[in-house]
Amino acid sequence: MLDALVWLLAIELLGLVALPLAFLLFHRLPDRGYTLAKPLALVLFPFVLWILGLTHLIPNSRFTIIGILVLGSAVSALVLNHYKDQVAAFVRAEWRTLLVAEGVFLAFLLLWLGIASGSPAINHTEKPMDFAFVNAVLQSRFFPPEDPWLAGHSISYYYFGHFMMALLTKLTTIPSSVSYNLSIALIPALMAAGAFSLVY
Repeated sequence: MLDALVWLLAIELLGLVALPLAFLLFHRLPDRGYTLAKPLALVLFPFVLWILGLTHLIPNSRFTIIGILVLGSAVSALVLNHYKDQVAAFVRAEWRTLLVAEGVFLAFLLLWLGIASGSPAINHTEKPMDFAFVNAVLQSRFFPPEDPWLAGHSISYYYFGHFMMALLTKLTTIPSSVSYNLSIALIPALMAAGAFSLVY
């Protein structure tokens, strides 16, 4: 239960860091990108880490992730300062919509946590491969990560989705055997919130 709360807090904080950027990028949407801030954070910050890791100059570590988030927070603070009047007016006018959107996200997260808890074993379908890729990213000092199935070679398969969840795992220090199922619950919750935004 504590791991789920830490996971939720981490994704909420990432969403808040990315919110000013989402407000700017998705200004045509009625919610001004509020529901897309979390997915934006999960794409943007891991992408920066991935690019830095590919250079072999900056290692894949929790310290690096925190540094990226601090820099991202500084950029977001500058954007927020520039648009603070618009953001404040939007929040005053649409706070009910934002609460509903957050409710949709939390409801789907809880629903899928319940579903994942019914079968948490990582031992069937593609789960072992997904789990291996997440662990390969977690254990890699630089990128691309080593292929868990072919020693001495890097992964030659798309793995950025695993990479995003590995960043959250490393940031929260939750064991990957637990964060795997938290990831399974997070993805449909993000999709539900994004769908709510587009339909609204």
